[in-house]
Amino acid sequence: MADPAGQGELALEWRSRRVPVVPQQPLPPLPDDLQRWIARVCTAVVEVAAAERPASQLYRVIRPGPLERLQRRSRVAPSGNGPVRGVTSLRVARPRPGVIEAAAVVRGARRYQAVALQLRQRGTAWQVTAAEVR
Repeated sequence: MADPAGQGELALEWRSRRVPVVPQQPLPPLPDDLQRWIARVCTAVVEVAAAERPASQLYRVIRPGPLERLQRRSRVAPSGNGPVRGVTSLRVARPRPGVIEAAAVVRGARRYQAVALQLRQRGTAWQVTAAEVR
């Protein structure tokens, strides 16, 4: 009998892939000063995207590609959200050593914005390799 919605059964082939759900050896938590630094970077990223801060202030912190995209966004469609009032929520994950993925909610004068960052360790410093603001 044909499916009335026109959606036949999908042919799926299930394969066993022994993918660990959690890392084999959990990485230690981030130091508080590094988490505070990440929160400040999230705030600065929102300010650059909103044309409230010059992108040149972040050239040591953010790789050129993501920084150029933020700068372009600030020219094309600045948010007009007003001054940033702070980070209300910050979540960090460490998928592997030397890599941090952070998600934050940043409060502006008119609305909240979400920020996602990927950071990679370069020697003793961290550098943003990807940034997204919504």
